[in-house]
Amino acid sequence: MGERSASNQRRPIRAERRQRLQELGFVWDVLTAQWEEGFGYLKVFKRREGHCRVPISHVENSFKLGTWVDTQRQRKARMSQERIQRLDELRFVWKVR
Repeated sequence: MGERSASNQRRPIRAERRQRLQELGFVWDVLTAQWEEGFGYLKVFKRREGHCRVPISHVENSFKLGTWVDTQRQRKARMSQERIQRLDELRFVWKVR
């Protein structure tokens, strides 16, 4: 790919190049990928601990899960219904006392 940055590759491209990038596992939507990563680690935590009350300082496999959980609480008002539903299905703790 030479000197082009990954963000430059997100503009419209030929189907052949798009296919090659997909085969390499190219991430087209970084924010969604990051959210999915956090959600995946939350599921791991819940399976192991039996709850979603993640301490703010908790790190799961070098991922700052506690910070991610806190961010989800802060962004609930702007979050999609689909994400809220997925978190609710895990019995996500929206309000911490």
